[in-house]
Amino acid sequence: MKGTVQDVTEYKKAEEELKESEDRYRIVAEQTGQLIYDSKIKEDKTNWAGAIEEITGYTPQELKDMQVTSWLKNIHPDDLKPALVRIDGFRKKGGNYSAYPKSVD
Repeated sequence: MKGTVQDVTEYKKAEEELKESEDRYRIVAEQTGQLIYDSKIKEDKTNWAGAIEEITGYTPQELKDMQVTSWLKNIHPDDLKPALVRIDGFRKKGGNYSAYPKSVD
């Protein structure tokens, strides 16, 4: 019988350290009343962490199921155009959303 034996000790250790780091990050966000998100606009997916219900009124599962396009309905009408300008810049060039101007002059 032939087979391959692979030591997965380092992989398991790295996986455990990543989970611990994610847990600490989530706890800090929750305890400080912050909302943190990572949005993948091209994939129309967003990951949320922190004081989600306290800030948005949505449950974590509701936000997880919400598409980016649906989230636009939650933006105040006065803020919608500037947000769309920033999203458009981000989609075209990537980088940091807040680095894009709020309006086109």
